[in-house]
Amino acid sequence: MLRKTVGFLLCSSMVAGVILGSESLSYLRTFGGSVKRAVQSEISPEFELQRLQDEVAGLMPEVRSLLRTVAEQTVDLRDLEKQIEQREQELALQQKSVLQLRGDLKKETSEFVYAAVTWTRAEVEAELEHRFAAFCRQEETLDRDRQIQAAMQGTLRANQSRLDAVLSRREELDVDVAQLENRLRQIEAAEAVSTIHLDETRIADVEKMIRRMNHELDVRESILESEGRLLARIPVESGKSRSITDVLAAVDQHFGDSSEQTELQEVATVDK
Repeated sequence: MLRKTVGFLLCSSMVAGVILGSESLSYLRTFGGSVKRAVQSEISPEFELQRLQDEVAGLMPEVRSLLRTVAEQTVDLRDLEKQIEQREQELALQQKSVLQLRGDLKKETSEFVYAAVTWTRAEVEAELEHRFAAFCRQEETLDRDRQIQAAMQGTLRANQSRLDAVLSRREELDVDVAQLENRLRQIEAAEAVSTIHLDETRIADVEKMIRRMNHELDVRESILESEGRLLARIPVESGKSRSITDVLAAVDQHFGDSSEQTELQEVATVDK
């Protein structure tokens, strides 16, 4: 399949070169740019964010390698410093011995006693020569170790600076990616809110149903009130029944006192 694809591209390029001539490269570059822009426009921000996170995470192997290099150089430098310190101590002892032998040889004597053993002047001179040569070799070795120490310190400082820069830049990238993620989440939340559209017709239907329900409940409540059986109401409006005395007083008040009516009737009869 890959061979077919490559072959098709080669053939297409050859055909384009034959047809378009010297302008074929320009057409191909333009076509490639258009394809690239079209592909990029189809990539979602979520995918790009994930790709960025993967790229930042992909920096960790390099950081770990640099960390290991710095750690190894630090340990090597520490071991070298210990070695130099030990050589300096040994060199100081050798110098002391050489100077002691040289001081003894200044004496005008043919024999020397060291640790209860007698040595001739020639033997002491040979020992001095041997010790001085060893001292010189040890001093040269110490000088080389100090040069190596200086070089290792310079390399370690450079790698530490590089490591600090890489770590600082990676932290900045983490912050940048986190900010992009927050912006994307905010935009997605805003888009989710803006895409919520309520159907006004359905809202009106629901409101109409609520009004109809309220009306139905009002009717039923009115029926219960008329029957005097409305729940949770005390019949405080009911009064006492009218007594017979009240009825008689009402009749007298309406038609006047009965005794006055009788007297008026008698006066009328006499006049006749």
